[in-house]
Amino acid sequence: MLLDIMMPSMDGFETLRVIRELAPSLNTKIIMFSNLNSKDDIEKCMKL
Repeated sequence: MLLDIMMPSMDGFETLRVIRELAPSLNTKIIMFSNLNSKDDIEKCMKL
C-alpha cells in the first residue's frame, strides 16, 4: 500500500493510524512517501 503524507482530507499519518486501529492484525506492507524532506516526518513514519 502506498500512502502520500500530504493528502487533501486526511494526511498519511492519520490514515496510517486509522488503518492500524481498525485492522491491527493486517499484515500489509505500507510505504509512505512525500515530497517533504524533513527528518521529523521520516522518524514519525518509522514510529507508526
